[in-house]
Amino acid sequence: MNLSLIVTLVVAAYAVILGVIYMLKASKRSWVMAIVRIGVTVASAIAAIPLTRMLADLTADTVYGFLRPYLGDEIVSFLDQVPVGAEGMRVLAAMLVSPILYLLVFLVLRWTVSLVVWIVEKCVPFLRRRSLRGVSMPLGAVNGILVAVVTLIPLCGYLAFGTHLLDTVVDSGMMESSLVRENLPDLTEEDVEELSGAVSEHPVMVCVHGTVGEPIFTALTTAELDATNTHGTVMEMNLDRELCGLLVTASRAMDVMESFEKADYTPADKELLFATADSLFESEWIRMLASDTLVAMSESWLRNKPFAGIDRPVLDASLNPTVNHVLEIFSTETPETLEEDIHVLLDLVGDMMVNDLLQENADYTAMVQKMGESGLLTDMVDTLQASERLRVLADELKALAIRLVSNMLGVDKLQSGEYMDMMGNVASTLTDALNLPEAERDALLLSSIKENFAGQGFDVPDDVALKMSHQMIDELGADGEISPDELTEYMVEHAEEGFDIVGDAEIPEELPDLQP
Repeated sequence: MNLSLIVTLVVAAYAVILGVIYMLKASKRSWVMAIVRIGVTVASAIAAIPLTRMLADLTADTVYGFLRPYLGDEIVSFLDQVPVGAEGMRVLAAMLVSPILYLLVFLVLRWTVSLVVWIVEKCVPFLRRRSLRGVSMPLGAVNGILVAVVTLIPLCGYLAFGTHLLDTVVDSGMMESSLVRENLPDLTEEDVEELSGAVSEHPVMVCVHGTVGEPIFTALTTAELDATNTHGTVMEMNLDRELCGLLVTASRAMDVMESFEKADYTPADKELLFATADSLFESEWIRMLASDTLVAMSESWLRNKPFAGIDRPVLDASLNPTVNHVLEIFSTETPETLEEDIHVLLDLVGDMMVNDLLQENADYTAMVQKMGESGLLTDMVDTLQASERLRVLADELKALAIRLVSNMLGVDKLQSGEYMDMMGNVASTLTDALNLPEAERDALLLSSIKENFAGQGFDVPDDVALKMSHQMIDELGADGEISPDELTEYMVEHAEEGFDIVGDAEIPEELPDLQP
């Protein structure tokens, strides 16, 4: 005998027993009172929903406090730093126990109302008269079956919810994650599909959850999150939607983290970034949680402090100012600005990773070449300039080009005057270009700047040469002239900025000789 049949027989026996008990009770009452008792059951089932939600809200802090120690230090630290996350977990905890509370509330409420009805029945002689037992007994059996159905709603709801979570684990590709493999090593996709089908097609689920159970369970596991203190709004949360959304986001985030560790980052890996971002926008709470997380993370990393136990990523020093600019933007993130900012920045980050630009101890010559290959730098600058909030990063990318070129040349050689002839020629070219029309200016810059770098044995791509020239003109050309000393100092300051910006890091007296 298989488990499904055993469950069917047990539930059927439970319903039959209640039906018989209530039928025997109804045989001692009039058919009117039998109908009243059915009304009491139905009314109690409906009235228990708002009462349960109120009770769940009152017990939410207790439930969350009980669960909190089991969440792990990293998650607890995260929740302490992101208040809307803690408040959301409190609501999720309330929704998680709500179906159990519903069962208790229904039983207590029905017993209380039934007691009142019994007292009234005893006090009114007309109501005590037995009449039409052939009608009252079947009505009693119906009442017993209704009680059985209502008391099975929480169990069926939890089963449907649990199998949907497992389906989400499979659909999101989370089955191969270390989290699932460590905790459920023997679980396979076939097992999940078989279990999901068995649960959804089981006669009890069809009769209970497929009729009145699903809407009641959904109502019990839907609640409001009061975020008026942090965001000035109240939002609706649903247990199934939020937890499935978190699972999908966690699964894709783990894929992204694994892709970061690859030696060769590909365009396919870049798509994982967008898949992760898109999962943030399916739930208002997750969107709000994501924006607040970016704010808290950015504020911590700008101070060189860990966020939820995670230290600021260590990249090449030349990238530190760029990272800081991004963090400064993220520190002002809101749920309304999140989607556009995320998509634009992930587009840029993905391109930089595909071209191996985000790394520590970089080969500056290779980084400069890749920044200028195939119009990457121009495309990135154009993308940023089209975004109102992120436009400031366009100038930062030009400044990054200057830092990379400075480090490629070797800061010690810049400081020693080894490149003074080249600096004199470049400064003169930049000065000549100040008042030229755009087309003539760019033609002059492209030919002369590249020629000067090539004379020292450095191949600077067209994109890099133009963008860094534009930035130097904007920064240094206000008085109508750019001197070689001024230009050299400017390039050295940009290179040193990357070391200085991490706060407590010690700036070397002379940066290392990085000439290839």
